[in-house]
Amino acid sequence: MFNQYDDIVLVQDLAKMLKIGKNKAYNLLQSGQIKAKKDRTGHWVIQKTAVIEYTKASNA
Repeated sequence: MFNQYDDIVLVQDLAKMLKIGKNKAYNLLQSGQIKAKKDRTGHWVIQKTAVIEYTKASNA
């Protein structure tokens, strides 16, 4: 699943993976629905495994 993406993805990648807008992607991150952290510069660090977990939980 999502083999074409690196292990760490950007918000833009997250939006493409889930077929949602960037604002919705930010909302998912800020609400904690997708587990991610911010780096020192304030950019989101999103592990692909967290996106996979979210999609599995959403489809359950």
